[in-house]
Parts: sequence; C-alpha cells; structure tokens
Amino acid sequence: MEALKVKVCVCTHCVLKGAMDIIESIEDINDVKEILEMDRYVKIESVPSISDSNHDAAAPVVVVGDDLIKNATAQEVLEKIFIQTNATNVF
Repeated sequence: MEALKVKVCVCTHCVLKGAMDIIESIEDINDVKEILEMDRYVKIESVPSISDSNHDAAAPVVVVGDDLIKNATAQEVLEKIFIQTNATNVF
C-alpha cells in the first residue's frame, strides 16, 4: 500500500508555533508502526509553505493526505494519521 503523505509547513511562523514538535511526533509513530497496527507507512515532507503564503494566524499548517489542518496540534495531526492508516492498536 502507498505511504500516507503528510506535509508540514516549516515557514518561520509555523516553526515558531510548533511545526517541529509535530514532525517529531510523526517520526515517533513510524518507529512503532507495527505496534499501532497501521496499514501503511507515513511519509513526512517539510515544505516552505502550504496554501496561503501569509498564514500567520493559521500556523502551524499541516496536510494529512488531502486534509488541510490549520492551527494544527500534534494530537490533532496524529488522530488524522491514525484514522487514515487504519491504526487499530491506538492507546
């Protein structure tokens, strides 16, 4: 099965508002993919900008598959990933 693509904006605003923490959280779940019983790998892509180039009020911005998440939190991003990878052993 094809990897789930997750794009994380790493512009200054997004980094200051937690984009790097989100990336770390995603990297951590790839390490325990089998335990979570996810049906595919998560591919992380750091991008200089997502959607509107001036998105300070929406930072951090993340795209999980086709879902755009503004003011993203690690928890919200992980929940989307778990749903889209059919994770069955989520705590």
